[in-house]
Amino acid sequence: MCVVGSGPAGAVLGASLAVRGQKVVLLEHGPRLGGLSTRREVTTELAYGDLADRVPEHLRQEIVAPSPASGQPYANAQVGAVGGSSVRWAAFCPRPHPEDLATHTRFGHGRDWPFPYEVLEPWLGRAERALGVSGEAPTPYGAPRSGPFPMPRLSRTELEARILAPAVERLGLTIHGQPVAVASVPAHGRPACERCGVCSACPTGARYSADLVHVPRVETAASGLVLPLIHARRLELDRRGERVLALHAVQTDRPEDDVIVRAERFVLAAGAIETTRLLLLSRDHPRHGRGVGNHSGQLGLRFTDHAFLGYQFVVREPVGWGAPVYGVALDAFRRPAERDRRGAFHFVFVPGAHERLLVDRVLSAGRIDIGALRAQARGSFVALATAELEGAGGRLALDTEIRDAFGDPLARIEIPLTAADEASFMAVDGFVRRLAGAVHAQTLEPMSVRGGFVWGAHPMGSCAMASDPEHGVVDPSLQVFGVANLFVVGSAVFPHFGSANPTLTVVALALRLAARLGAELDDAGARAKVPR
Repeated sequence: MCVVGSGPAGAVLGASLAVRGQKVVLLEHGPRLGGLSTRREVTTELAYGDLADRVPEHLRQEIVAPSPASGQPYANAQVGAVGGSSVRWAAFCPRPHPEDLATHTRFGHGRDWPFPYEVLEPWLGRAERALGVSGEAPTPYGAPRSGPFPMPRLSRTELEARILAPAVERLGLTIHGQPVAVASVPAHGRPACERCGVCSACPTGARYSADLVHVPRVETAASGLVLPLIHARRLELDRRGERVLALHAVQTDRPEDDVIVRAERFVLAAGAIETTRLLLLSRDHPRHGRGVGNHSGQLGLRFTDHAFLGYQFVVREPVGWGAPVYGVALDAFRRPAERDRRGAFHFVFVPGAHERLLVDRVLSAGRIDIGALRAQARGSFVALATAELEGAGGRLALDTEIRDAFGDPLARIEIPLTAADEASFMAVDGFVRRLAGAVHAQTLEPMSVRGGFVWGAHPMGSCAMASDPEHGVVDPSLQVFGVANLFVVGSAVFPHFGSANPTLTVVALALRLAARLGAELDDAGARAKVPR
């Protein structure tokens, strides 16, 4: 089996099969980061913008495409390295709610999943165990679950206990712990979180990263192989266009050397953007002239993301430090009564000041007042809202002008905003101002330069699951319609989603697919051993 992409989706699926003795080759566009000591240096540079010029180019690549309807370009930061996006993520792992999988039926927008939450729920539990998620249950706003979290939630912070909890309670709501793939106790070879507050560049290994957990399981299995620096370019199909024969690729450090990978099955797990682009680029076969899986024009349609809206609060009393980033959440708005008119959203909170706003304060004052800056920094915390977008007019296509280093068209992305999206942003802003009053904030400032939003780096929806090829790209088991040995796993297959961060659900789908493929391969092996 050939798996393209070594982030959480590809690594978890590859490891699940390799440890069962299945032959797996895991391909990755970027390089290895090495052990924890090497990764600490690199990920620290990734976490701090003032060191960005020292970060290797392949580790700070962005896909930037015009999105005129939203008024700003679409920029999606990607990590080109073994481990993929998990190398520098905040490790949020909330579950979707049942209605997130049935928004069209319930609220008249989006697309329904081809199966209900009850089918997904057991796999969400397995995904929590695979990632090592710590969390709190029950909470007033949590999704249904059949078992506990693998680890208890991270301990409460001063910000949560002294400031947010009383204020939110006065507003009639309840603050709670955010499920995160960060060890709260030593487990599975990972140390407990040391509360250093730099989760995106975790220096200890407490936070999950695929290159430290599941990629090594592929490599240590006798039947597993990991090949970094391999850039996938197109799929070659058989004469009838019903099976993939080979993946054509190139070595990124030696682009003059072509690579051809032949396998019985192929799984694309390279993220929503690159997976969709690879399918669109694979248009040599007459049956797939618009790209593999694009018989009904669904490939790339309804591409969307989340919107992030950030605010900095300054209060009189110190808010404390030493917290996991965004370890405190408020999910009260993930199931709004008016969801037929606006999207869901949720908040996470972190102590600390946003550096740009501190710089703005100095520039506006015309002088450096160390005492005032210290007081502001000590009394600052950030609220970050993750908002669902309707995604009705979203699209990912091949750019007609811009090409990558190998001559292939890059992705061109549009995500037009709708009236429902604007209503969501207004609802976020309205609650933030109520919260500012409840915490007796001295100042409240939006973190976005434009006073608007930034993209959430959660691309999804461009290879949607459906019950038939007229409405999607893959079937409920993630097989590409019409191609028997090609599968897609990742947020690309989400027909729609609420405001939950996608990684937990991505891993749940990867485990579900691994179970199916493992059973099929076991059956094939057993049949091959039967004497004839």
